[in-house]
Amino acid sequence: MPDQPSEQPNVAYNWHPAVHAEHFDEALYYILIRLHEPLHRPVAQQVRDLLDLADIKYACAYPLFGWADALLRVWLTPHSYERLVDILDDETKHNVEKYKGFAATQISYLWHAKGENMLRSSKEIQTGIAANTADIEKVASDPECIDCDEWRRLKDAELLFLRPPMPEGGVKFYTCLTRTSESLPQEHELEAIKLAMDSTPAGGSGVPMSERASLYCGEGPLTTYMVRCVADSFDDILALAESFDIHLKTTTLRPETLLVANPGAVYESDFVNDPLHLSHSDTNTARRLDFPPKVLATLRTQDRPQLNDLVVEACEMTKDDPSQRELVLEILRTSALDDRKGFPASLSFLLEFEPKFTEFLKRELGKRFGPDWLDRIREICEESEGWHDHAQGEMSVKLPEWTLGTWATTAAAMASLDNEFRGRLDTILGPGWDKELQSFKDLRNDLSHGRVHVLQRYDVYELPMTEFLRRAMKAAVFAKKTRK
Repeated sequence: MPDQPSEQPNVAYNWHPAVHAEHFDEALYYILIRLHEPLHRPVAQQVRDLLDLADIKYACAYPLFGWADALLRVWLTPHSYERLVDILDDETKHNVEKYKGFAATQISYLWHAKGENMLRSSKEIQTGIAANTADIEKVASDPECIDCDEWRRLKDAELLFLRPPMPEGGVKFYTCLTRTSESLPQEHELEAIKLAMDSTPAGGSGVPMSERASLYCGEGPLTTYMVRCVADSFDDILALAESFDIHLKTTTLRPETLLVANPGAVYESDFVNDPLHLSHSDTNTARRLDFPPKVLATLRTQDRPQLNDLVVEACEMTKDDPSQRELVLEILRTSALDDRKGFPASLSFLLEFEPKFTEFLKRELGKRFGPDWLDRIREICEESEGWHDHAQGEMSVKLPEWTLGTWATTAAAMASLDNEFRGRLDTILGPGWDKELQSFKDLRNDLSHGRVHVLQRYDVYELPMTEFLRRAMKAAVFAKKTRK
């Protein structure tokens, strides 16, 4: 069903596919969509709503004549593609009746570079990408600004290029070519498709189809190959499709024409959806922290590797306890988001620890020194040089008034004076528990006295902050041990 044309906000240019694939880790997807109720709202708006749900800004949305209502063309990272598929699956209950996908593995912009697979970039293009990283990221982050030196340098380096203008009255269409047998190798099929396009005029102008076409080879239930082209007019479509089919007679490819219903695709764009150049480690960090990769764009470039290392450490120290992992990752998640309320809240276990540790230590002291453990450990301290002034002084306070510091001193004193008691605590809490307990107490005091709240930012991973986070992560794991 045709849509009303919409204002095109973007400049008509394409990135070299290798920039999408090699620099931004994006793949090109085509998705054919049939909606439940295409007549009640414009098709393009319904597709735009789906993209908004998946947090995808840039795509080409082609409303179609025929059984399917829209063809979506979009560059996505693996994470973004999974998010879009999840939305489409959810929407099959409401707005989407059916969809089929296609992921391009070879791309030839025949109107720009004859026959070249532009996903397999040349050494010159690879060198150009490496030499122009800053320009690429600048233009990708502000794609509609073409009046800048960065854009012009990328154009000169052929890392982006202008799309050819459509002929007046021109009509876009896609042809899906589905293999019906395995009679020809892929390279022979591709050559046959290109030859058929060279031999098929795009209309009365006599311009061969190949001069206005893009050819995609790929994978997915939608088709085997896709051809995008522009005919001179609607009147030329049937003759063009017939001629193209006739010239494909040496193959076993069955064509299906998808006729675009509006002259200018609404929201048409070849822009990068995730302009931040993220490494695979960054993507894994975003997945583990359960937020979109673009959140990492708020971090300084030098901070992302530090956060990645912290996430890896968090997963390693909690690999045997999924619930503990979530507690530790929440500390890093709220830190990366610079969440002024959430970050201190993620450390609330520090304030909840004292009564739990108190009960734990009472239990362990009772097991070792009997029901009158307090009198017994005071006697042991009185008999031991070096502990009388400090430990006995701490223990002279009435038991109900003991603080976490008192309990920590008592635990350290008795572990020093009684090997069996130390062995018991080493088994439960791990070697070096006395230092961890002291660090825990200091962190608890920082939080309770408001020193955490006055940090300027939680997402700047310089040494003081990374040290604080590592201590907090260890403290979260330590707190769990006292519950065994």
